[in-house]
Amino acid sequence: LKLQFLYFIESHTQPLSMSSIFIPPKNELMYPPSHSAKILRSSHLAFLAACVAAVLGQYLCAVSAFVVGVTSVVHWSYPVRGARRNADLIAVYAAAGVHIYQSQHCTDPYRTYALCISAAALTCYLSAIGFGINQIHSKAAVSHCGLHIFGSAACLTMYFGI
Repeated sequence: LKLQFLYFIESHTQPLSMSSIFIPPKNELMYPPSHSAKILRSSHLAFLAACVAAVLGQYLCAVSAFVVGVTSVVHWSYPVRGARRNADLIAVYAAAGVHIYQSQHCTDPYRTYALCISAAALTCYLSAIGFGINQIHSKAAVSHCGLHIFGSAACLTMYFGI
């Protein structure tokens, strides 16, 4: 019985190949201009977060949010794979680390609110990746805009709790 099951599994499965996942070439636009324009507009929310952090005296958060805003606007003005996209990803991951570190100073209930809003942002991020891989650009763009909206809202919530 065990051998029959293994034979069935071997004969009915195919190895996963990277050719089934679409990745555009380096100089090709990742999104059509109509969709990337939406993401570009929502990426300006990082500047709002940077200004609020600066006014509240949280300068490390302000600088990291400002850098994310700059790299995001630069990337989404012409979204292709390459150095600008890599710089944007590095800035976002570094800023996320800074904000996670700073969140230890956040008081409740702001910490709980920021965590819940961050979970919504993470959900948007993962769905944007999924839609992007499957070439569903309209939903990927909306999900990415949701990431910017919820991510900025989580940052602002955390800033007010520090």
